[in-house]
Amino acid sequence: MRQCLTYPSPSFFTRIIGLTNRHLSKEDAHLPHEPRIELYSGMDLSRGVKVEKKLGSVPGIADVTHVYFAGG
Repeated sequence: MRQCLTYPSPSFFTRIIGLTNRHLSKEDAHLPHEPRIELYSGMDLSRGVKVEKKLGSVPGIADVTHVYFAGG
């Protein structure tokens, strides 16, 4: 998410949405206090049918243009 603040340019992304399965705050994730960054926790996307409902709870999710996956 931090990379999206500057790459490919500092103004390229107007909104950066992060999804995490576990409950995690922006502070606990060590994310900068940047208004473009939004973090939604408790988003278990491995449960088939419920995925659409979970994603639907994120305001403006239909406007997403790029998706990056990082697992650890």
